[in-house]
Amino acid sequence: MSNFVQYTIGNTRVTRLFETSIDIPPDRLYVNWDPEDPNYVKWFSNGAEVQLKPVTLSVHTWVVESGGQVALIDTGVGNEKERTFSPAFHRLQTNYIDDLREIGISPEQVNLVLLTHLHTDHIGWNTYNDGTRWVPTFQNAKYVCPKAELEFFDTPAAANRLVIFEDSLRPILERGNFETIADVGGPFGRFTFHPTPGHSIGHMSISFEEGGARALFTGDTAHHPVQLENPELTSIFCADPGRARQSRSWVIDYGLEHNATLFTSHFSGTSAGKLKRSGNKVLWDFV
Repeated sequence: MSNFVQYTIGNTRVTRLFETSIDIPPDRLYVNWDPEDPNYVKWFSNGAEVQLKPVTLSVHTWVVESGGQVALIDTGVGNEKERTFSPAFHRLQTNYIDDLREIGISPEQVNLVLLTHLHTDHIGWNTYNDGTRWVPTFQNAKYVCPKAELEFFDTPAAANRLVIFEDSLRPILERGNFETIADVGGPFGRFTFHPTPGHSIGHMSISFEEGGARALFTGDTAHHPVQLENPELTSIFCADPGRARQSRSWVIDYGLEHNATLFTSHFSGTSAGKLKRSGNKVLWDFV
């Protein structure tokens, strides 16, 4: 998988900054997996026989450059983070910052960090270890996230994930350049936050429009294109399956209505695509 895939939305450059990937068999990833369903056969078969080959989930950041502003949509896993609850992400070592520099951006040039939600694989590069403590990676950036996501860490349900708060959020909050988005969503500068809960309590997708072209950063509303062709398909990562299905349906409607390019958080391939209608079906095309 290439580290860099680039697109333009109007005069805006959108670049995928790849960090890592994990493989999960589809019958483990989806709780209501049915290998006889034609939607699944399309994506997971070899000829007439369905093979339960692993689904590759990409972990990456979308870098959005527009009018002198550099925004990051989510920040991946991060290096050296203690993630014993997720072995694939435990004490990861990647070239994320060097790769960011390779596309011509230094950490100091990042103005905005927009977070769809606060899971470990979306906030890790908020901070790095300077040798003594965790400090903000993007010193000049304002960090923005849904309010309900931050409030979750004050609940008993977050007790086994407080390490995430301590190493990837507390240093940002202590610095003070942090804002939250109310549950109803709304605009933030040139971006708009849209409530798409279900994967997590306050999850939001983020849209951007320029020159009549529309982008939607979908976060974790879906982990594979098959879920946009069949929104009833529920992953093991859905905290509230019912609301997650409603959010996927909203993403589908938004994508079709606006002919939007959907920039996903975990699809492999290019990680971006568009939806189209074919009869009574909705189909995904990578772009």
